[in-house]
Amino acid sequence: MNRIHIECALKGANSILPDPYIAGMDVDDDDWGAAVSVGKVLLDVGLGNVRESAEGQAVLERTRRWLAALLQAGALNRRERVEAGNVLVRLGDPRFRSDTWYLPDELLLGFVEIPEGPFVMGEREERHEVSLPTYYIARYPVTVAQFRAFVEESDYQPGASECLQRLANHPVVWV
Repeated sequence: MNRIHIECALKGANSILPDPYIAGMDVDDDDWGAAVSVGKVLLDVGLGNVRESAEGQAVLERTRRWLAALLQAGALNRRERVEAGNVLVRLGDPRFRSDTWYLPDELLLGFVEIPEGPFVMGEREERHEVSLPTYYIARYPVTVAQFRAFVEESDYQPGASECLQRLANHPVVWV
């Protein structure tokens, strides 16, 4: 793709998605769909080409924020959200921090505090109550990126190497 084609594609992408996403703004399915379409255009142009210009970098960052907001809002139908998530992971998903093993970029890194208290466990005659201290549990399934970071830092060898081959923001399977 030559420079003129790249610039035309970026100008088109910029005109389709000219405004930054702002929480609470009035957004419809066409707006969300436009964000997915712009993301696909950026992937077609190539991220290396996109990042060569200030305009490209701006539309890339804007598109990433729109797609992350789309997923957070639960907009569109399931198939379209999966498509949006797949585009977002290839653009660089801002919801996860590479410096924290790709955990969510939030205060508790995607964990939820479970307060201390009684817990009933077991079945039938094995059923009994235990008292648990406060603990934290993940709110989301472990992603491929998170499991890959664990494997790389621990030298753990997964039984099925295919578990590391899926998209980074997908749940890890075959562990």
